Amino acid sequence: MKRFLLALVAALVLVAGTSLSAQLTYTQFAVAAGSVILDGSNPTSVTTGLREIRSCTANLITTDADVASTPVTITIVPHAVRGRLDIYAWTNANPPAASTSVAYYVSYVCVGIT
Repeated sequence: MKRFLLALVAALVLVAGTSLSAQLTYTQFAVAAGSVILDGSNPTSVTTGLREIRSCTANLITTDADVASTPVTITIVPHAVRGRLDIYAWTNANPPAASTSVAYYVSYVCVGIT
């Protein structure tokens, strides 16, 4: 069962070009996964459906070769508000600056309690 859940989450995260989310429950913990388009507000906030987030990872999905304007680093704050994941994007400037770019996808996987 655990392998099936992990494979399903991996398949959901690999889907690009569509916004999706899923929540799977295993014993007392749940997995919330999906993708979101950066909205330029920095942070872009995601409601995970989890009551409490224990762990989270996020990945920037882009094929843009223009690294001067493309957000190249993302940071996450999983505990700002219960169940909300805040995603910050940063540019390749020196020093790094907050990115206001839009239309870049970020995939995420969070583990928490429902």
